[in-house]
Amino acid sequence: MNEWWQSIKNNLHHHFVKDVAILQIGTGFSTGLAFISSLVMARVFQPELYGQYLLIFSLVGTFSLFMNWGEDAASATLMSEAYQRQDRQAVLKIICYYLKVAGFIFITLGFVGILISPLLGDLIYHDQSLGQWARIIFINNFILIGFTFLMLIFQISRQMKKYAILENLNQFFTSLAIILAVVVGLGIWGAVYAQLFSAIIMLILSVVWYSHFQKTNLILPKWSEIFKELFKVKIGGYFKFGFQIAVDKNLVNLRTLLPTMLMGYFAIPAEVAFYRIAYSYVSLTMLLISPISNLLTVQFPKTKTYGNAALRRRFTQTMMVGGVISVYLTLAFVILAPGLVKFFYGADYLPTLPVVYIFAGHFALTGFSLGFGPILRTINKMKQAIYINGLTLLILLYPAVLLIKAWGGLGAAVWLVGINFITRIINFFVINYFLKNAEASNN
Repeated sequence: MNEWWQSIKNNLHHHFVKDVAILQIGTGFSTGLAFISSLVMARVFQPELYGQYLLIFSLVGTFSLFMNWGEDAASATLMSEAYQRQDRQAVLKIICYYLKVAGFIFITLGFVGILISPLLGDLIYHDQSLGQWARIIFINNFILIGFTFLMLIFQISRQMKKYAILENLNQFFTSLAIILAVVVGLGIWGAVYAQLFSAIIMLILSVVWYSHFQKTNLILPKWSEIFKELFKVKIGGYFKFGFQIAVDKNLVNLRTLLPTMLMGYFAIPAEVAFYRIAYSYVSLTMLLISPISNLLTVQFPKTKTYGNAALRRRFTQTMMVGGVISVYLTLAFVILAPGLVKFFYGADYLPTLPVVYIFAGHFALTGFSLGFGPILRTINKMKQAIYINGLTLLILLYPAVLLIKAWGGLGAAVWLVGINFITRIINFFVINYFLKNAEASNN
């Protein structure tokens, strides 16, 4: 018993556990703020108008699949290694790669998105005004590059308190602006422009904060050094790795966006509202485990330096811990769902309950797979992940159309739970196969 208790105390003092705890607290606050703003919109807009608001972000998210080239995930992995080696020149080049690719994407594809979004709104959702609002969100997302850049810097330097503070400041400004706009009766356009206003504040804050942080962390380059190197750095050495990550991530995002997109196409905005509220409600179970996944992006590459056996043990531990947490949390949220949905959203949103129960299966199993993405990047097996996600999406695309046409949001939830379950099972066996082979080859 004493040895068991001592082991627990030793683990509690591990820097990884401390970082997870900090991020869990920070994520709890930011998720709570986001929940409050979404609750206000759902109450004021009611299901039909709230569903239209959600379709704006579905439109942006769908087009943004072409704008994700993996620069964020690749930079996090590569810069973590460079920072660990205290390689200042490599850190500078990776930062320039990140900013250069992000800027290029917006100047090219971002401009195209702004130009054609009204046409896409009319084509996909039979409502051109949704595309007009989507233009503002495209600009908003570009301005947020400064914020995401500083989040990346805090992540790779293991400044988790600063990471959590910055995340919550962004969510606070965004939620406050949205709530004020909606409460005073500015409607959808007010909620959209509120986010643009918040993004501008965060851009200014991020630029100033990075300058101050860099003075005490000299491995990071100054802004003047970044701008000087920005047009010189060649992105070819990083691009292939990042693009593979992007393709895999975009396939996962596409299968998440697809149900909302199809419901919008079949002109059932209220079903979109019920579906998204159910998804958002059950996803609250991720509060305790999503920070673990974020940290594994940095932790797995470091663990790999101790050998493949250590990497496999770490992967198994995180999978089991995450799985147990997600199962129990999901069970609690399902039991409380009828009372909480009616209390927070009102009786008009009670039709969302059947969708909540379907999504429970998805989120109960999510914890077991929280390390799948980071481990595949660490062992450089992104091609296999792309094949798995791409083929399952292609094979199950037509069933998605049939289920959503027949059952609306309920059919969408059934499809998403089913495809996620299939891909997770396949990925689990693939990861174990490669980890076992890598471990055996070292023995």
